[in-house]
Amino acid sequence: TSGNLAVGPDSNTFGINNDTGFTIIHISNQRSNNSSHSFKFFGGTDPTNTNSSSRGIAPHATWSNGRIYFDIGGCCNASQRLEQDPPATHNGSWRLNGFRNDESAPRRDIFINNSSIANRTDAPANLNLTNRPVHLGGSEEYGNTSSAWDAWLSVFIVYNRPLSDSEMTQLYNYFNPTYSFS
Repeated sequence: TSGNLAVGPDSNTFGINNDTGFTIIHISNQRSNNSSHSFKFFGGTDPTNTNSSSRGIAPHATWSNGRIYFDIGGCCNASQRLEQDPPATHNGSWRLNGFRNDESAPRRDIFINNSSIANRTDAPANLNLTNRPVHLGGSEEYGNTSSAWDAWLSVFIVYNRPLSDSEMTQLYNYFNPTYSFS
């Protein structure tokens, strides 16, 4: 995306809800840390809202302070946010980023390449996705649609179920020969 906002299907058309859980994968090469979402599924009760309460599923990978944030159902209390410093700098190299929410466990994870680097086992906030289109590579929340995430996005995959650790490793092994993850 690197400076361009891509707009996808409506946030509520992927079959993701409080019962299903989800896994979202993106393979990206981030050029610099900046204050924007890597992607955002809109949620909440007001489909016209663009502020932090409209975060259905909204990670910052990576925020301007170098941390990865994974928000579900708003921002920014413990039931809504999981955060972690990445294991190493990633600017200028390809990385598989995974965001998994298993409602039945309950468990939320941030994956880098084939490893969970952070998880929470408390119940996540209510997830109520709206009919606003998914945003990739930017966010209206930080000024306008040109508030761009500074990265190249190559692969974006959405599952309406939590993938197992083994499935995450399979994806890593499948894509690693192409991207040489670091």
